[in-house]
Amino acid sequence: MKRPVQYTTKSKKRIIEYIESMAEEHFNAYDIISHFIKENPPISAATIYRQLDRMISEGKLRRYVLSDKEGACYHYLGDSKLCCNKYHLKCVACGKLVHLQCHTIENLMEHIVDVHHFFIEPESTVFYGRCEECMAISN
Repeated sequence: MKRPVQYTTKSKKRIIEYIESMAEEHFNAYDIISHFIKENPPISAATIYRQLDRMISEGKLRRYVLSDKEGACYHYLGDSKLCCNKYHLKCVACGKLVHLQCHTIENLMEHIVDVHHFFIEPESTVFYGRCEECMAISN
């Protein structure tokens, strides 16, 4: 069975370049749509969503749904899988999302599996609180 030919259109290339430029950040579809509404020529929301879906299926983009009240956010992985199966911290004040790479959390998750026979899915686990900057503002 032949695989469909993947064309690289100018719009697709622009979207990929923009997403790659946000490699250190989490972003949502609205961020991308807002950016390309201002560009000439603009890129439609449907084209952007198709590209997001394609990049997810290729393993180059990670999609997170943090709550029912918020839309999904994304993180660019590129060819690395650095963020796969990692936990996250979300600031309830400013909304910043931080990757949590911590051996203590990994040990806790192993304890929960070994002792409580329950597996927590890292890709959908978010710890909520306040980041250092927001704590400094509130004090």
